[in-house]
Amino acid sequence: LTVHIVGKTDKSLNDLLPDSFSPLNLKKGIRLLDPLDNKLRIDAENPDQLVTEALQAANASYAPYSESLAGVAIKTKNGQIFRGNYMENAAYNPSLLPLQAALANLIIAGRKFPEIEKAVLVESKDNRFDHAGSARRLLHSISGCSLEVIEASKS
Repeated sequence: LTVHIVGKTDKSLNDLLPDSFSPLNLKKGIRLLDPLDNKLRIDAENPDQLVTEALQAANASYAPYSESLAGVAIKTKNGQIFRGNYMENAAYNPSLLPLQAALANLIIAGRKFPEIEKAVLVESKDNRFDHAGSARRLLHSISGCSLEVIEASKS
């Protein structure tokens, strides 16, 4: 990647950040887009499709530093389901919250926020972050929809 700065010589990103690091430098063997199964489970018999989708998203979440696993599934009035999982970076901030990821998928599909009918968040019991609080506030502000929160544990 070449960085162009007005009035200066072009530089490569490596020139500007010679000591950049990755999860491998932090002794983490997985990377953001690696397929994951966090082995979370919930104590619900016959969960509905929205809960199942949120659990699958939580199981795919990437949180090697905080271990704050979480996934969201949102359902629109026409029955479409969009999900998103938590994705953090080495600095934790900015990390992508699961509701943000689900909303991005909703927008990509051409849907609008007022179409959201129901939302479920599945998160690990010992989360360090308040995924539920931020998701509840955001969801209420854009659609008036409530959020069902389900705690999951490692199997």
